[in-house]
Amino acid sequence: MVGGDGPQTTTLRVRAAAGDWRWVELAAVDARDDALAGIVCAVRDITAEVEDPESLQASEEMFRGIAGSSEDGIWAVSATAGTLYANGRMAAILGVPAEYGCDLDLMCDMHPGLAAGVRDRLLTRLDRGSERYEVTYAHPDGRDRRLLVSAVPLLAEDGTHDGFLAMVSDVTVGRDDRRADPS
Repeated sequence: MVGGDGPQTTTLRVRAAAGDWRWVELAAVDARDDALAGIVCAVRDITAEVEDPESLQASEEMFRGIAGSSEDGIWAVSATAGTLYANGRMAAILGVPAEYGCDLDLMCDMHPGLAAGVRDRLLTRLDRGSERYEVTYAHPDGRDRRLLVSAVPLLAEDGTHDGFLAMVSDVTVGRDDRRADPS
């Protein structure tokens, strides 16, 4: 490990005295030609730095799995009305190809009235807080759909309005079934 100019650095996994595994960074300098006449090593515990990205990645994978398997549409919209995230179910509910994404510009073209209502709710989301409401959506298949929207404000770290998160469910079938049931 030691040789050449300057310190040599490597990362190792070692068992600590308590029996747990730790990640360490080992830096070694060849000082055999100096008065010290040896190799100087510095060891630094970097476990938190190494494991944090792994924990973050595992958490992201878990949440992607949850969002991807949800029966509800999940839509995160920025304060400037840009889509931050929309799952595949959201695109299916709106009847748009997933590659188009779900954005207010597309909604404005397809449904100007609905888009205006969404934009108004977005701009006043912080004042409104969390809310549940239904909207009628003219689906591209020609049928009107009833969508149940549960929306909450998204806040930046400093507490300012950063957009909203919505869970969207197509409740049309349940409404149609209740209307058709004569009892």
